[in-house]
Amino acid sequence: MPLDVPRELKVKKIPFETVLDLAKVLMREIRRADVLFMVAAVSDFKPLVAEEAKIKKGGRFLRLSLVQNPD
Repeated sequence: MPLDVPRELKVKKIPFETVLDLAKVLMREIRRADVLFMVAAVSDFKPLVAEEAKIKKGGRFLRLSLVQNPD
């Protein structure tokens, strides 16, 4: 979803993919921010092993092992 904010508001959009990415961005950017609005909904868990490509249907059972994301 595109972010449509007038430039004069000086809003900075920083995309990220994982909770670890979010933590790095937050620690880097918070030092120079006057205000912080956090609206990310990060999952409590992530797959133990990430697949490189889509898992095709095959009529087989899949086992998904999860590990906890840091808070």
